[in-house]
Amino acid sequence: MQHATSVVTTVLLGLTAALVARADDAEEIKKLVPKAAAISRQVFDTIAKGESVKPSDFDELSLTAVLLGAGPKLDSDGKAAKEEFEMFQPINVAGIAREISQVAIGRIQLPSPVVTAVHLNRITNFTCTVDGDTAKGTVSYSVPNLYRGKFAYVAKRKEGKWEIVEIAMPAHRVSLVRDEKGKWKKQ
Repeated sequence: MQHATSVVTTVLLGLTAALVARADDAEEIKKLVPKAAAISRQVFDTIAKGESVKPSDFDELSLTAVLLGAGPKLDSDGKAAKEEFEMFQPINVAGIAREISQVAIGRIQLPSPVVTAVHLNRITNFTCTVDGDTAKGTVSYSVPNLYRGKFAYVAKRKEGKWEIVEIAMPAHRVSLVRDEKGKWKKQ
């Protein structure tokens, strides 16, 4: 009987350790979201000039670039499309700049060298299912009175570190993948 209890205890401890590891993985992946969605300040400044831009103008096409209009035109019709991305007012890049070009540390706002539409403190829901060295899930985010959205992601663990390698908004026909150099490209 003692042996059976010992086996059960060992199994339960192993399962608990696996769950804790997966929770740690999910938290690590969540912290990667803002940077994975980001564009450089230089790319943002180009978009902010208000000139007509297209994906081929940049060496990288991240989620933030797509949301600011540098990628494929987002479809605004349909429930699924609005769930993936909805603007509450017309795009005003200068107005959006105040929201997405800052890094918030409590009440202090600092200029950031990267610009992201998905700050960590704007994530409203995060799901993550880990299977070995691959994780999949969704990220929902919201900037009150400006925009909200949701996208699916795939992350891979490489040399012990997680990296988000795919971002998708299927209702908008947006599928972004990292190339061998780590740059976001439209798939």
